[in-house]
Amino acid sequence: MSSGLKRFVIILTYLLIFSLVIFAGYKFFQPKPTCNDGIINQNEEQIDCGGICAPCEKEIVADNIEVIESGFVYGGANNFDVYAKIKNPNHQYGSSSFDYDFILKDSSGNMLGQKSGKGFILPYETKYIIETNISSGQNPDKMELVISNVQWDEFSGYEEPALGIYNKRFSDSSGGVFSGEAVGLLRNESYFDFDLIKINIILRDEQGSVVAVSTSTLNTIKSREEREFHITWPYRFDAPVRNFEAEAEADVYDADNFIQGYLTGRRFQEN
Repeated sequence: MSSGLKRFVIILTYLLIFSLVIFAGYKFFQPKPTCNDGIINQNEEQIDCGGICAPCEKEIVADNIEVIESGFVYGGANNFDVYAKIKNPNHQYGSSSFDYDFILKDSSGNMLGQKSGKGFILPYETKYIIETNISSGQNPDKMELVISNVQWDEFSGYEEPALGIYNKRFSDSSGGVFSGEAVGLLRNESYFDFDLIKINIILRDEQGSVVAVSTSTLNTIKSREEREFHITWPYRFDAPVRNFEAEAEADVYDADNFIQGYLTGRRFQEN
């Protein structure tokens, strides 16, 4: 072997040894992969999620909540009550939380009064949202409802709470302490005790127009329990009441609203 070739082999050998030492040191001091290192490694499906890490959040593409009907009615003493019938068009997604704003306006679009709140809606559910006692010094010309910050959740195998309303009746008084009273019987037909159940009341005239709205809450309703509710209006309506709608709702997204369940393995939803 010539001296030049021998020198090349020696240099190459040293370079290989040096590279192996550098590589070994890099591997020794290289940080171990984690679920928050900002790169896809281990068996992750996406950056820092999936595989041995936490499940990746599924992107939810849901249709907007629809407003089927909305309006306002006189609520007595310069107050107005507002209502909206909304629908979730999504069969697979429900909203655990959304914000809403009822805004009363005059004919020029100026705001006369406003009331905000938070709501929830189950998959493919139609329900009412109602707010009462919005103060305004003049009669509104229109009402605007704005729904925002909708938090969608995917559901599978969920169980809708069974809340029935029976024996509904409305009486119109010409004197006494009230001018109208709605009475009904709530029956918790589910297998859960609820801390709070809300009842929405909508009264309509012969043409189907809304005459009055209101809400009531019942606390600590046990499974299979029946509870009567009463709602009164201390003022006269513009038209006779011919139809009485009532719906009951329990916030099943709020774990604190479930006091107790009575069937093993039963729960509201399975994620």
